[in-house]
Amino acid sequence: MSDNKEKKINEKENINNTKTTGKQKVEECKKNKEECKEINCERSDHKSKSKNSKSQDKNKIKELKKELELLKTRNSNLEIQILNLKQENAKAEQAFMAQANTFQAKAKEKVEEFKNEHKAKQEQEITHIKKYANSKFFKEIVEPWLNLAIAVDFGAKQGNQDVQNYVVGFQMLLKQMDSIMEKHGLLRIVPSIDEAFNPETMEAISSIEKEGSKDKVIEIKKEGFKHHDRILKPAVVVIGK
Repeated sequence: MSDNKEKKINEKENINNTKTTGKQKVEECKKNKEECKEINCERSDHKSKSKNSKSQDKNKIKELKKELELLKTRNSNLEIQILNLKQENAKAEQAFMAQANTFQAKAKEKVEEFKNEHKAKQEQEITHIKKYANSKFFKEIVEPWLNLAIAVDFGAKQGNQDVQNYVVGFQMLLKQMDSIMEKHGLLRIVPSIDEAFNPETMEAISSIEKEGSKDKVIEIKKEGFKHHDRILKPAVVVIGK
């Protein structure tokens, strides 16, 4: 009897255990189903995310390609601009060099002109100085020379033979002096009667009424002198009015 009870008890326990195990399995299946659902959801989410990510990546790639094309275009444009600038710079440099060479040539020409002008001016000044170097000396000597000439002319008009003999010697001396003075550029200013009065070479000390002789030389008081074209002493005259 005891054995049968134990068997029954064991069987009940086994049944209970089996029920419990079945319940557990059912619970586990439920859990597994939920987990599967979650996993499937996660997978679907992952797939959708993956699809979205791929779509976004494609869009990004397209945008990057567009940007790359834009950059290439810009780069190409910049290269063209750089080439144009280089060409313009080369042209500007050539123009500058040509202009600089022209300026240099003109400057050199001007310097040469200045040198030549300066040299010519110096030579002219030296010639002028040499030409008129004796002007001061001649200006001081003409007055005594004129006085001597007047005295000789006065003596020649005298009837005294002894005086005239002296005058001949002085006349020869005056001729020699005239020749020497002319050689050095000292010239007499000897106006003519009825010659028009020239204020540059003559000095009028008086004027006399005379018909047809207005502003003309009617009398010569003293001869004048000039050194080349420089008046040292004007001729002294009387003019008509």
